Amino acid sequence: MGLISRLDSLRDCHVYLGGTFDPVHNGHIRMLVEGREALSASHASFVPCHVTPHKQQPSTTTQHRLDMLHVLAKHCSVIRSVSGLSKRLSYPAPKNLTLFILCAICESSWAQMRLLFG
Repeated sequence: MGLISRLDSLRDCHVYLGGTFDPVHNGHIRMLVEGREALSASHASFVPCHVTPHKQQPSTTTQHRLDMLHVLAKHCSVIRSVSGLSKRLSYPAPKNLTLFILCAICESSWAQMRLLFG
């Protein structure tokens, strides 16, 4: 990638919403879509956590929650899937799955990153 195209890609803004998503619901979708619109972001993605420090552990496996988010992304044009990054995981998934995914995104993209918290 040349310097000019890298500088152009800096104009991209990607919005990420973290959470357990057990299951993902309309409130999650609305927050991500409205966050994307408010920040004029080009892309939006859910970033699931593996082990949550502040509530009961999810009853659904991490892989199943990633799969649910991937299916959602296939049916919602403004949401991008992070499932490609999940292929890099060695199971069991790291406790800091959200950080793992965000670091992988930073390694492969020059886009600006915005995190949403709800």
